[in-house]
Amino acid sequence: SIRTGLTGVAVLVALANAGCSDAVTPRDHASAQILVATGVRLAEAGDLDSAAAQFVRAAELDPTNADAHYRLAMVREYESDLAAAVAGYERALAQDSTHAPAHLNVGQLYGRQGEYEIAFEHLEAALRHTQEQEIRAVCHYCFGMIWGIRGDASQAADAYGQAIQLDSTFARAYVAR
Repeated sequence: SIRTGLTGVAVLVALANAGCSDAVTPRDHASAQILVATGVRLAEAGDLDSAAAQFVRAAELDPTNADAHYRLAMVREYESDLAAAVAGYERALAQDSTHAPAHLNVGQLYGRQGEYEIAFEHLEAALRHTQEQEIRAVCHYCFGMIWGIRGDASQAADAYGQAIQLDSTFARAYVAR
């Protein structure tokens, strides 16, 4: 019947559109990029509430924007909302598993919470995914801290030494060593 035919067409249209409803349009992607850039400028100016609002809106427009999730997580970490920060870094990594700064930051948070194995995994991932000396130095510094907490002074000293080798001005590593 015609009714069955129309229902069948409606079902096919609904199925076809189902995948598209979550797709990010090029316009939404570009708008999200602008919102992230605006949020970064606001954060640098000290207006974290407005910055967070920009990052939230960017993530709503483009849920695949790892940087929007990462930047929002940074604000949440600064606000000492560590659970929200960890969740945000994990959302960023779900979108881009090579996002070294997100691995570094979430690794540091897991380390602060005593989740050392998870911290090591993220810090090692950060090292794999970047050549930026600063990130690499901080990763080794964090390794040193964790080794020190675990009571392995030799491993800690080696890690601090690697941090210093990467960044000779890294004062915290000198003090910890």
